[in-house]
Amino acid sequence: MRRKDRSVYAEPSRSERISVYRDSDCKAIFSGLNHGRLRQRKAIASVVRERGLRVPGFSTERLITILRSLQKDRIFEHSSYACRAFPELFLDEEPISPAAASAPPSATVPAQTAMASIGRSQKDLVESLERLYTTGIYSDLTISSVAKTYSVHRAIVCPRSDFLTAACRSPFKESSDGSIHLPDDEPCVVDMMMQYFYLLDYRQSLYTDSLLQSPELEPSKAESITCLLLHAKVYTIAEKYAVDGLKDLAVAKFKDAAAQAWEPNGFLCAATEAYTSTIDTDRGFRDAVIEIFAVHEDLLDDEEAKTTIKSLGSLPYDLLLYFHREGNFL
Repeated sequence: MRRKDRSVYAEPSRSERISVYRDSDCKAIFSGLNHGRLRQRKAIASVVRERGLRVPGFSTERLITILRSLQKDRIFEHSSYACRAFPELFLDEEPISPAAASAPPSATVPAQTAMASIGRSQKDLVESLERLYTTGIYSDLTISSVAKTYSVHRAIVCPRSDFLTAACRSPFKESSDGSIHLPDDEPCVVDMMMQYFYLLDYRQSLYTDSLLQSPELEPSKAESITCLLLHAKVYTIAEKYAVDGLKDLAVAKFKDAAAQAWEPNGFLCAATEAYTSTIDTDRGFRDAVIEIFAVHEDLLDDEEAKTTIKSLGSLPYDLLLYFHREGNFL
């Protein structure tokens, strides 16, 4: 039996996602209530074939893969989600949030003036949060790793983390002396969590080198392993301290990194982190690992990958379920 071309199931690139998002037919169909919440490949494939959807440059199977990626990120659901994913498409407009979409417009402020005001206000807010993060001014709480102490603000960090909310409300030492110590967490990962609290984003930390201690590791491999492994570790710490938004961001960054610069060793390290540091019912990062694993069937011929698969108890089962659900078999 001839094997299917698995490249059509590869993680879509940014340009592919934008092309399909901008297609008027796709937008009209998947923005509707009937199809707006479809997530499974089979359901999306059924709609594509029933409606005869075509986007120039993409096969039907590839189009289904891209649509599924967009649907999982809720891109068609509201312009605010699309703006978050593709800000360059919204440079001349300020999409409102889904919660505000149903609110009646102000009768006293012209629409263009109101939108411009919102844009300036958002810019001021972002800049003020960044200043608070970098200067620590007005801080009322410290959070420390083994490498650094951060002067933070309860009103900013607690709403993003249920753990920090509980710690600051408890009658224990953390609440009374205004300090929280995280000695068991890697400094680079703590640093990226701190970035997220204020910037809703994170970049590679100055403390990242501590992740890779092996002198035998080639520098080129170390860089790619660090990139993919970091996102897995960020997800782990986000789960540990109940920072749901950071979990979603780590998954998105992991997928982008794997699509842009595929490196098997880095992926295997990230897969190991996901399957050894999260519980079975926490599917966010594990599902991302499975989706990427399923695309790169060449890993099944790699001895190191075989060892990794065997060592991660539920990963083979998850792969089997994925192929069954998607209707594809190796």
